[in-house]
Amino acid sequence: MVNMHKENGRTWFIDLDGTVFEHNKYLERPGQIEDPLPHAKGFLRSIPKSDTIIFTTGRSELERKTIVASLKKAHLRFDQIVTGLPNGVRVLINDEKLFHKGKTAFALTVSRNGREGSAHEKLSKGLYNKINRVAKVRPPLRKRL
Repeated sequence: MVNMHKENGRTWFIDLDGTVFEHNKYLERPGQIEDPLPHAKGFLRSIPKSDTIIFTTGRSELERKTIVASLKKAHLRFDQIVTGLPNGVRVLINDEKLFHKGKTAFALTVSRNGREGSAHEKLSKGLYNKINRVAKVRPPLRKRL
């Protein structure tokens, strides 16, 4: 369950297959623990602990136990896993914040399984810093008064 007391942290919605684990590899070896793709561990560990990580997947709820075991074996933290999503396009909509000027939602489409530069490489090469600059969050008004 998501920790609702993480104030000012970001929420990361990250698809599992093709970004953290090899796309559809779990179908070849059902129930087997998976290793993360190269760069995934380092990238995921670079996300501040004050941020929330929600993994999304089209995998069935029946796969949850294996997903959790794979993430735990790799020492990758997460707050929630959403299973059973359709294979279609993912859309994120967020509102403006009173205490924050600038964008409150970002999206990045990456090559499957890290081909042609993965999200992990792109983020480690500056996009994460750009997100930090653009999405600089000020304390909520109630705490600044």
